[in-house]
Amino acid sequence: MNLYNKKIGIWGLGVVGTSVLNYVKAFTNYVQILDKKNHPEIPVILQTPETVKKFLDENDYIIPSPGISLHNYQDYQHKFLCELDLFTPNYYGKTVAITGTAGKTTVTDFIAQSIPNSVAAGNIGFAMLDALKLEPKPTTIVLEVSSYQLQYANNFAPDIAIWTNFFPNHLDHHKNIDEYFTAKCNILRHQNNDQIAIVAHELMDKILDKIDYKGKLFTYSQNNPYKTDHSRLNIDSCPDNQENQQHITSSNHHKINLPHFYIENNSLVLRQNNQTTTVFKNIQELPQITFIANWIVIIATLYLNKQNLSQVNFTTIKPQQHRVEYVGKYHNIEIYNDSKSTIQESTQEALKKFTGKKIALIIGGMSKGADRSPLIQFMAKQKNIIPFIFGKEKEILTHFCEQHKVKYFASENLEHLLEIFKINHQDFDILLFSPAGSSFDQFKNYQDRGNIFKELVQKL
Repeated sequence: MNLYNKKIGIWGLGVVGTSVLNYVKAFTNYVQILDKKNHPEIPVILQTPETVKKFLDENDYIIPSPGISLHNYQDYQHKFLCELDLFTPNYYGKTVAITGTAGKTTVTDFIAQSIPNSVAAGNIGFAMLDALKLEPKPTTIVLEVSSYQLQYANNFAPDIAIWTNFFPNHLDHHKNIDEYFTAKCNILRHQNNDQIAIVAHELMDKILDKIDYKGKLFTYSQNNPYKTDHSRLNIDSCPDNQENQQHITSSNHHKINLPHFYIENNSLVLRQNNQTTTVFKNIQELPQITFIANWIVIIATLYLNKQNLSQVNFTTIKPQQHRVEYVGKYHNIEIYNDSKSTIQESTQEALKKFTGKKIALIIGGMSKGADRSPLIQFMAKQKNIIPFIFGKEKEILTHFCEQHKVKYFASENLEHLLEIFKINHQDFDILLFSPAGSSFDQFKNYQDRGNIFKELVQKL
């Protein structure tokens, strides 16, 4: 694409918008910025219905920040560029890209820590266009990419594409679950014959129904699906409270004998061409700083990246903050911060770490259009989990609790909720802060939410 002397419109001046601004300055002096708020040092056009239309009309290219919904502006689709399509032609090293509903930040971070001379960028918080300016240049850039970033990508083709899982999410942004899934497919759609994709086994059929894949496809799961293949995700039954829901359907299943990673006898093995190769021994003895499913895809990626796994010291990997992070004790009650949990599936995975314990579970935040009643139903069956509820959707969550006869405590804010916990602490072994929702009702982001939780815990 030719950006020289073009009129460039940047929609949104967050982390991505700022990186785009710094990038396009090398090509043109004609730049407009549209945003919802003023910025003291940078001139912007304040967003109104009138200024949006003028902004779209006047510029040759529009580069929107991820998360800006473009559904009402399809007449301008030919002008839209995404940061992935700016990144792709300007980076000549190796690119590893990770998407998924849950776990992608951890996988991105741990892979970047394990590959020499690499850096993590993208949705993880460091803009990918800023990563292009690093000196010395990294030989590998590991990108966390969201459905927002992928939705309008027209040429993005990473050397290794990873898709960890898929659950209903972001249905406040995407029109329906099918649009959300189709956006995710763009991580693989443009790959060539020499490029690699690693996807969760249960997603294989759905992906191959959506795209004509040309690369080298590997699947993974914890168990051997070729012995008992009951692991396929039933996306059709995923809950969604959107009236215009269009469920993903699979007209046929692709019974392809693809290369597949799974655990057998405590080792990660690769089944390929009816032969099994041991990739990594004693996988259960890896540091318990993330879930086994994440370790499988991390090690599979390093193996396919032709790294010597015996030389990777996994014990030196730094765990992520805000992901089942130990905070301390209060009257012998262990306290954990899992603010990174923005969907109910992540919260349920975190709860599995404390099987048999009496758990005070703090939940709240925004559902992003997903139905969170299954999480309350899960607690109703477990019997050992009491929800402590706060935030903008407090009434919705307490209604689910009453519907399923789950005892609960509730408050408008987190600080008062911890005071309620303090009064009732003697009933619990674990206090887990795992909101199962996004943070934007009361906090800047999940990091801000987790840090405030840790500060409030210190006051106990």
